[in-house]
Amino acid sequence: MNCIYKAVDKQNNECLYIGYTKSLYARKAVHHTHSKNIKKTSKFYKYVREIGFDRLHFETIIELPHYDRTLLSKLERHYYDLYQPSKNYNVPSRTQLEYMKDNYAKIVHHNLVNREKNNIKNRQKNSLNHEVINARAKLYYHKNRVKILDKLSTQINCPCGATFRFQFKKLHRESDLHRVGLRNEICKTIEKLNLPKYE
Repeated sequence: MNCIYKAVDKQNNECLYIGYTKSLYARKAVHHTHSKNIKKTSKFYKYVREIGFDRLHFETIIELPHYDRTLLSKLERHYYDLYQPSKNYNVPSRTQLEYMKDNYAKIVHHNLVNREKNNIKNRQKNSLNHEVINARAKLYYHKNRVKILDKLSTQINCPCGATFRFQFKKLHRESDLHRVGLRNEICKTIEKLNLPKYE
């Protein structure tokens, strides 16, 4: 029996958990075993240990004729959104992007708190592997020397009208020559197209 099921508290009829399974009987037995295991620290099992397993009632929401994990996963998410169970540990089928949106403030706070600690860790890691990193970089350069030099010496025509080598791209983009040249080119384009000028 492939199905989506829910675990309900008999006393207050609250939906605690939504899941999917091939066999509800077997899944119920697993939940019963896990609820006795103190190492299982999810909200659902903690709550079950408080109220007792006998207070739970497992209901089949929908049955499928054959096992289709993708479909079951989508249906689980649908019924999760519908019933809003209070003790599910994870949101079913939640993408990384959805997780980032749901926990944006928490992630930003965590990054700010741990930024300095992570920087120290990275510095220590880099200092320990400094020789290995340098050796790897040298080896890569010697293997690809001709290709690298060809790329660096490639001539680039900038929209500002200047020509420079690829290796000076960043320097050129930050220069006054680029800013002035780009502004002049924009002015020329405006004149050619007879567009209104903005002071």
